[in-house]
Amino acid sequence: MSRNFSAIRGPSWAEVILGAVLSLALGAVLGAVFLAFKPVEIVKELPPEAERKAGVIYHIDGSRDTNKARLATTKKKAFLEGQSVTLTEDELNVLAGPAPAPRRAPAKAAPAAKAPAPKPPAPPKSSGQAGADNAALVRGTPNFRLRENDVQISVPVTVNALGLDVVVTVRANGQFVKQGDTFTYEVGDLYVGSLPVHRLPFAASFARDQFVSQPLPEGLQTAWSKIAKVTVGTGSLQLTMP
Repeated sequence: MSRNFSAIRGPSWAEVILGAVLSLALGAVLGAVFLAFKPVEIVKELPPEAERKAGVIYHIDGSRDTNKARLATTKKKAFLEGQSVTLTEDELNVLAGPAPAPRRAPAKAAPAAKAPAPKPPAPPKSSGQAGADNAALVRGTPNFRLRENDVQISVPVTVNALGLDVVVTVRANGQFVKQGDTFTYEVGDLYVGSLPVHRLPFAASFARDQFVSQPLPEGLQTAWSKIAKVTVGTGSLQLTMP
């Protein structure tokens, strides 16, 4: 009789508590994923407080006008030579962008020749040979927006996983602070999509290291380590050498 009673008495309190904890954890994970893939609303300026939509994250990109950044390369060269420079927002974003593809000279006409024999098909690439296009997370070109004592860095990240092909905006706001002898970028707020990752310590560290805090090329790293002062104004970044 005791055996029948134990079979119908139901789950224990420990099992009930464990199930509740797992349900809460699953709900939190699903909620975080939903916010991470929820797109931000890109605007040129923030709408008035009364007109802002509840739950919507607004994002403003920094200016990137190549016509206003004609001195960008000259200033970069001066900085690498150890001179103080003041970069505008446009110049900083042009320097951060990918270099234009070189123009190719038109090919000369060649005499007619016999068609070559067809080549055998190339062997399929192994998973280790797959290019960056097959990576689960592909980091795009960063964008900088400069306001008084605040540096916004936003990075478009393409997610290629679980059948997805989605671009998520990772956005950080922070300041340049001196740690030891070198200035570093200290993140304050950090969003992945509409998810406030700065409230999640472990996720914030991963997102910062993976997408925001990228190492500088060797030449720039050497020049950056010599900076005596960094001043951020509205639309400008002043790098002062000793």
